[in-house]
Amino acid sequence: MKILNFGSINIDHVYRVDHFVKSGRTIHCQSYKTFAGGKGSNQSIALARAGGQVYHAGLLCVHDKWVKEMLDSNGVDTSLIELVDSESGHAIIQVDKKGHNSKVIYGGANHEISIEQIDKAISTFSRDDYLLVQNEINLVDKVMEQGKEAGMKIVFNPAPTNRDVFDYPLRLVDILILNRLEAEELTDECKPGKILKVLAKQYPNMAVVLNLGEDGAIYTDSVVRVQEDTEQEKAVDKTGASDTFVGYFLANFMRGEDIKSCLQQASKAASVCMKHEGATDRRVKRQMYA
Repeated sequence: MKILNFGSINIDHVYRVDHFVKSGRTIHCQSYKTFAGGKGSNQSIALARAGGQVYHAGLLCVHDKWVKEMLDSNGVDTSLIELVDSESGHAIIQVDKKGHNSKVIYGGANHEISIEQIDKAISTFSRDDYLLVQNEINLVDKVMEQGKEAGMKIVFNPAPTNRDVFDYPLRLVDILILNRLEAEELTDECKPGKILKVLAKQYPNMAVVLNLGEDGAIYTDSVVRVQEDTEQEKAVDKTGASDTFVGYFLANFMRGEDIKSCLQQASKAASVCMKHEGATDRRVKRQMYA
């Protein structure tokens, strides 16, 4: 069973600061580093490190081939990544002393996906393979529709959440994986129980994985509900932790592991991720959670 991740590839510019800069103010940063990033790329690496057979489709500037090589070195199949002349997507990220982050994202090549590229990528997969998509590329709705038409199982991480998400064909989604903030924006509810109740009413055939960070995680579908608590670790940088959670949960779920174990492994991997700087340079190994 294979998974196609049709997602973003970014260059992350990370600035360590005492606190996030306020309007009209200028502050000095303690350090500046560049990492490979993007929710799509981060999740592909997490999937691969968790033992998943993952293929990444997307667009990347020809001058940033080092990112493609990095994905290759982490076990991601990059044969569906196309190199273009357009500037790669990138993010400006502030990380404060508690590990919290604030981001500005430029879509770049991530917003130049074509129908032809979608058709080409999905044509290489079979019924019951998985398709993962986030909200950092254009034509998300077309990716979902083409994937479902091909009989693939659709997994959606609605991040970053904006008004576009409400126009997507969410009825096609088999598994929705989201964090607390994304869930609040989608449902206008803040309590996990109410969030899940709203989603179950709107999409009764959809499984939902709600990542609550330090408060654990919940899986629910039309049959079962499983909740897993989390031991909070001191964070150095939370960038990419949610992406790591998505990748590890999905890789274990596709292997048929029980839901509680999937949530445990995903939460542990995200916790380890937060101990290091950068999104994709995290040394999270599959054997740590085997």
